Amino acid sequence: MKQQPTLHSDPLSRKEKAIRLGYWTIAKRKRNNEDGNDQHKETTPTTSNTSQCIQVNSTPDKHGIGTFATTTIQAGQILVSQERPIVAHVDCRNYRICNVCFTPIGSLYDFIQHITGGHDEFLDLFDLEKLAFVKNEDIDICKCGLEYCSNKCREYHQVVHRYSCGQYENEDWKKLEEYIDKSDYSILLRLATQCVLKTMTYKYGNTDQDNASLYWWKEYHHPKWWDIQGTKEIQEKKEICKTLSNLLKHILLTNKVNQDYVWIYDLEQHVAEILGMLQCNVMEIRYPSPFAQFKSHLEHFIEDMKEYQRSEQECSIDNNDNMTDAQMKAIEKWIEKYSDEPEEIVGSGLFPILTLANHDCDPNASIEFLNESGLGSMVALRDIPKGEEVAITYIPNGDYDCGDVEGKRFQRFQPTRTWKFLNARNEHDEEDCPGEVDDDDDGDSSEVVPATKSDDINNDERDEDIFDEDDQVTFEAAEGSTVEERQKGILSYDFQCACNRCRKESSTTSKSSPP
Repeated sequence: MKQQPTLHSDPLSRKEKAIRLGYWTIAKRKRNNEDGNDQHKETTPTTSNTSQCIQVNSTPDKHGIGTFATTTIQAGQILVSQERPIVAHVDCRNYRICNVCFTPIGSLYDFIQHITGGHDEFLDLFDLEKLAFVKNEDIDICKCGLEYCSNKCREYHQVVHRYSCGQYENEDWKKLEEYIDKSDYSILLRLATQCVLKTMTYKYGNTDQDNASLYWWKEYHHPKWWDIQGTKEIQEKKEICKTLSNLLKHILLTNKVNQDYVWIYDLEQHVAEILGMLQCNVMEIRYPSPFAQFKSHLEHFIEDMKEYQRSEQECSIDNNDNMTDAQMKAIEKWIEKYSDEPEEIVGSGLFPILTLANHDCDPNASIEFLNESGLGSMVALRDIPKGEEVAITYIPNGDYDCGDVEGKRFQRFQPTRTWKFLNARNEHDEEDCPGEVDDDDDGDSSEVVPATKSDDINNDERDEDIFDEDDQVTFEAAEGSTVEERQKGILSYDFQCACNRCRKESSTTSKSSPP
């Protein structure tokens, strides 16, 4: 437990990481001139990446920084590809996924069996072993059960895991876990704990670094947790910061991590600032669960099989794909049993490069988690001209598609590995079965075809679902549809939105309001 931990290579400083990757092209550094005076000289840092389509620059009002297009960007273009978070949390207990990047481990069969806890014979019909996400046979699995997809992820998590590993009887850590589990802010407290431990590890393993890098969270320029606009639980949050810092301080000192370093004794203030930074910058991690994708595939598979049975046209299927009534009933029973299984894997993480993008209620980019992992990517929602600021929305804005009704942001995406595997198998089944072919199907499974009103009236079997003109249908407005809702939501990020959309809607509202 007292062994010096490995220092992971990714910097905690957002600016340092942006410079290394080429997003921050102008850096200021001190140097001594011939007269011995300190001067600041603007220099272009050495970087292996000089082809970025977005770069950091000052905003037009000069009150902050943002990301701007350095060239014309096309809709669907990936602007930042699969960034690893500094700290992140996903409840991994129900899934066989990497404890750091949350990538599924093993095969699709392994992923499903980990959830069901047993073998269902009908699964053999689908050759699920053929889809291998990540093979980690060469990666040591900790005795506590945590798995990693690579040695890099294992080393990256070692900083925190050396304290939290379940194989050790660490009573101090158990007290911390119990406190966090009972808190209404458990996710933020977990992330703050990771931030503290990683910062102390940087100091412990890299004694010659400058002190500014030990206060990396200050680069985000946010107040203490209880000073964020709209906060009502001021005293409660102060007590939480005090309790969390005391628990962490005891763990650090007990493990003899820099006992003489003043950083630990100012921990309560640091925790308050870190929690404020996290609340204003943490992003939600969300991607489709392979289990849910397979379950959806089974539902469509059963529908197709029933349709084939009802069809007057004979269907020629390979012997290996013959489906008996008993097997179909077993599948339907299995689908019903796991009907409440979550559709998505959800968590939270702090992404230093992605957080450089400012908020806009009418964004031109979005954050996506591609290829079934917790690595974040920024994708253009529409064409963006050179020089325009690239912005995302921090809150629900009343538009699930963010103006991208045609799905252009998906045109360059690779489908998930599960989707591609199951879709390829489904296409094989359709080739074996001469059923009806949709005239509109061009064979490109990756193309997004927007729904049209005519789609609902071309099928006679759905006539009963078509409303008469006299029918009154009420649709609930999506969250964030009004400027009042958005302004209330954005307060948790410690600012008031003044984007063009909000200004326009506020002006319209004020004009329509009675004097």
